[in-house]
Amino acid sequence: MKRKRCTDEKFLEAVFTSTTYEEVSKKTGQTESTTAARYLRMKKALDIKGVTLPVMQRKNQSTENTTERLVDIVTQLRLQYGKD
Repeated sequence: MKRKRCTDEKFLEAVFTSTTYEEVSKKTGQTESTTAARYLRMKKALDIKGVTLPVMQRKNQSTENTTERLVDIVTQLRLQYGKD
């Protein structure tokens, strides 16, 4: 796969208009791991100068209650396999 290049300006614009690394990577054409590494490098360099970047999340936060979903899965599996 050919390496995707992205200017600092375009990258920072994507950071300011996104909430996750995935969104930034889609806007810049880079992989998510490259995006995360670049964000952390820039964040560290800018922190030294007293400039902060928006906080990025790994993934979109689910609005569904995760614990309730897990309870439903376990209940279904117990019914299916008959184990307590």
